[in-house]
Amino acid sequence: MNRKSLTTTLGVLLALVVAGLATVGLWKLRNKNTSADPAHSARLPRDTAVIVQLDMAQVRRWGTSGSLRNWLQRGTEGPARDRARRYNEMVQGCGFDPWDKLDRATFALDRSMLQGTSSDARVLYLDGTFTQDQARACATWFVRQDSERNELRALTVGRHQVYFPSPPDLAPPERGPRFAFFGASALYADAPYMTRALQLYDGEQPGLEATAPVATQLARLSQGGMLYASMDVQAVRMQNPQDLDGFVEFLMQLSPGTPNLDLARRVNTAGASLGTSQGGTTLTLRAEMPDADAARTFSTALQALLNEKKPEARSALREFQGQLEMMQGLGALGRSLGAGAPDLSAQFRQVNQGLSTLSEMLDQITVRADGTSVIATLTANAQQVTTLESAARAGTDILERLPAQRGLPGRSPPLEDARPPEPPGPSGTPEPAPSAPTPGRGPGQAPRADAAVPR
Repeated sequence: MNRKSLTTTLGVLLALVVAGLATVGLWKLRNKNTSADPAHSARLPRDTAVIVQLDMAQVRRWGTSGSLRNWLQRGTEGPARDRARRYNEMVQGCGFDPWDKLDRATFALDRSMLQGTSSDARVLYLDGTFTQDQARACATWFVRQDSERNELRALTVGRHQVYFPSPPDLAPPERGPRFAFFGASALYADAPYMTRALQLYDGEQPGLEATAPVATQLARLSQGGMLYASMDVQAVRMQNPQDLDGFVEFLMQLSPGTPNLDLARRVNTAGASLGTSQGGTTLTLRAEMPDADAARTFSTALQALLNEKKPEARSALREFQGQLEMMQGLGALGRSLGAGAPDLSAQFRQVNQGLSTLSEMLDQITVRADGTSVIATLTANAQQVTTLESAARAGTDILERLPAQRGLPGRSPPLEDARPPEPPGPSGTPEPAPSAPTPGRGPGQAPRADAAVPR
């Protein structure tokens, strides 16, 4: 896929992520048992190995979501102004604000992609509260950002209308993105897989069963989650054993003296979730083991590994804080010398506070066994979340505002960059600067006969 095709694909994928579904369709969707089957498994590939889901309805209920939205939408100078301009142009082009209209995005990857027998067996579904016409208009706006000649053109696949980005005078490409808009969903799939995806949607092909391990793991993680993912580890092991073995070896090398870390090879499914809990935010990692004894033993091994590595993690955070203090000092020196370095002292303080908060939160990590499950959690209270959010924004501000051409803050540009341009000569070209007199001759005189000849 060439660069422009890739750009188009990514742009329209983003359009889909901000595009949703019709209001009537959403009403039907919400009246299903979404807590038991949040991914609506039947429309996903039967051999799905990985599911990732974003619940924007939960994001909007998150305590810090308002400040995150303001960060996207508002900015008065520099990169922040450009970011806000791009976001607001998207809102205007789509005709709605995706922050309000997108409710859920679900991505699924088929096992055949792990086998290497397919390069396109994946689907993306989106749920929201706006019409199909709005979704198509938004997708059209995005594809035109790649090329003004692009249109969202339609073709018929089975009994469905399917859309693809292309200039109007070209034949439909054999590969590339395809989109379908229904009363209750919007679907993205690559061209070779779209027919199969539509058959799954229509129930003409068997899809993923709600009782499949990867689906039940996702259902557990979705309770209160904003972003969650589930993986069929056994499927990964069967198709790519070297990847899993490499991870287990890495885990064991972290702490050679800790027994039973090799039980990671017996994990059946694994997943992660980021969600809200009692005004704070919780990150959960969950692994399903073959039996309760394996779960208890593996959780004990992971807790021992955590206890061993906490001092090393705190030491690394302190070292990073020291580097930030040095950068802040160089910036202050640069300003005192008139080098024009921006005053980022407030941002450096916020990042430093965030690193201190991370050090405190190391003691808030817990590992436990629950039946056949091993569950690791990290819960941050509301104040810690606010501090980390401020640190993240400050770090972004530092990276955006530090002048790249100067290297470290306060470093002056090279002398040749600071030299004023030569005045133009009679022909309009810059007059060359006069060279220094050669020893033994004055201006306008020929060089001495005994002057050294350059070799």
